[in-house]
Amino acid sequence: MSKEARTWAARQRVADQTITAVMRAVAWAADKGTGQCRQSQSVLAVEAGLTDRSVRAALAVMERLEIIVRRPQSKGKYGRATDVILLALDRNFDISRAAVTAIRLSLKTSLQPESPSGSKKTRNRKLLPLQPEAPSGEYNPVDPEDPYQEGENTYIERLDQGERPLPTEGADLAAVTPWGSA
Repeated sequence: MSKEARTWAARQRVADQTITAVMRAVAWAADKGTGQCRQSQSVLAVEAGLTDRSVRAALAVMERLEIIVRRPQSKGKYGRATDVILLALDRNFDISRAAVTAIRLSLKTSLQPESPSGSKKTRNRKLLPLQPEAPSGEYNPVDPEDPYQEGENTYIERLDQGERPLPTEGADLAAVTPWGSA
């Protein structure tokens, strides 16, 4: 904890509460004398009382405003480590709400991919899933009420294929001989 970083953060005037909260959380976690913070975004989110997504967006805006400088850290073949966040302790800021909004809008548009046609009004995602193709050939639905109708797998064709017939209602099951014996 650096007292110098905390007093610096208290002097800054930023007209956005999210950025102010993240800036104070970074200052609270900064190392003494260097102004470097090595905390993860999730830890900063807990310290600031915000969500990870809000902290991530605020850090991007703070980097554009040059309040902080982020240096990515690597763990070699094991992936990335948390970024080192360096506070600009030598500068003072008085940032208006309009400047923050303009930077947020520029970040939002720069992160969206270009449409293939070059038009800004089109969307890059499909609004509706593709419809399945219509069945080819003649389609005759089978009426479940009439199992004796003609067509594929009718009652008579199933008997010819060796399927066991269903007993009729009210039939004496004791009198029915097992299928295949006679």
